[in-house]
Amino acid sequence: MNHVRKSPGEQGPQGGGGNTMQRFGPGFRSGFSRRLLSAVERGVVSGLAAMALLAIASTASADATVNVLWQQNGLSSIAVAPGTPLTAEIFITPGSAGISSYGVSLQFDSNDLTLVPADPTCCTKELPTGFQFNLMPGLTVNANQISSFEAATLANGPTTGPFLAGLVNFVTKTPTDSGTDAVTAGFFQTGVDGMFDNAGKAVSPLFSGASVPEPTTALLLVSGLSGLAAFRRRKLG
Repeated sequence: MNHVRKSPGEQGPQGGGGNTMQRFGPGFRSGFSRRLLSAVERGVVSGLAAMALLAIASTASADATVNVLWQQNGLSSIAVAPGTPLTAEIFITPGSAGISSYGVSLQFDSNDLTLVPADPTCCTKELPTGFQFNLMPGLTVNANQISSFEAATLANGPTTGPFLAGLVNFVTKTPTDSGTDAVTAGFFQTGVDGMFDNAGKAVSPLFSGASVPEPTTALLLVSGLSGLAAFRRRKLG
């Protein structure tokens, strides 16, 4: 009986019970090809997952921060007597992607603070290093809101900080220690406020306000901490 040898590229006969071998290119059986493709797919999926995690991490690291600090002590909280002058300073820290433009407004609690004087001259808008111009001249004071501290650049903005964006002068009333910040920063002016990085993408900064706790509450807190410290020293001794 004559046997005919098939070339490597040919496909064997199809039969219901036959052991058919499909080929993925010359000399690669279908089972091997499936395993190969499965390994490649797992590698691709792992690579895409790693890229996604890197993208999330880079987005998180690119977020800026906006902090309100008291000029008198450089902190976000200060306990003072009624009638004490205070100056709130707005500091912005860019993320790794930088800041090419920004607009930020302030809101304050009129139960704790009053503007000094009660007109737009209470507030100063700074033009930080790395920015060429303010987007709009002057500031607007409406009730308990000061809008807007902003600046922009036609080039790449700063990628390090913090830098001073502006300041507001207040005098304390009788603090109520309501549990909320006396001064808060945010995007309160619709259509004006916002922030963009050097690639033109919107930035969602983390905002942190400043508080004016009741002096009696602050004294009680200090006394309590002192008592705990003394108790700890006695226990250790």
